[in-house]
Amino acid sequence: MILVASESTQIPEDARALTRRRREERVDAVIELPFGERVTVACPVCGKSKDVGIYVPPAKSPSWTSCWNWDCDAFLKLQSDGTEASMDPEDVQTGLDRFAAAGGVES
Repeated sequence: MILVASESTQIPEDARALTRRRREERVDAVIELPFGERVTVACPVCGKSKDVGIYVPPAKSPSWTSCWNWDCDAFLKLQSDGTEASMDPEDVQTGLDRFAAAGGVES
């Protein structure tokens, strides 16, 4: 068997995309949750409920998980429902204006 370098080489982005595609193909149900809150969710396949939450940044969402019921084989996709607050660049760098003003002031 002869392998061509371009076919056998896989960069991390390709591996992540492949993993995501495989998970998307396997998903039995999609559950949307509010960001940063713990809520009770029922599995759409078996009906078993559990408290879950999404606390990671939306860029890391969605996450995939198996149903929490041992007798259920459902593969679930948990994603944010879009209610998370947006990150403003102003919030990240608060107080920098004080340093700029203090640099040119003489007492």
